[in-house]
Amino acid sequence: MKEKLGRCCRYEYGWNYAKGYNYNKVKRNGEISELFELLGLVGATIGSTCFTGTLFLCLFSIFVHLQS
Repeated sequence: MKEKLGRCCRYEYGWNYAKGYNYNKVKRNGEISELFELLGLVGATIGSTCFTGTLFLCLFSIFVHLQS
């Protein structure tokens, strides 16, 4: 049992993960997914701002047109 733990825990600052586990790749994929989530939020915010502004301009134009 001690040998098995010794083989798994060779490094001083963490576990010795299996060769198939690539922490940098997992971290990079997480960062890319966060980037796309942020871009989606920014796009939705800009889109809703433009839509709301256009809607109010149209309503204001109709209101002014009906007054004259």
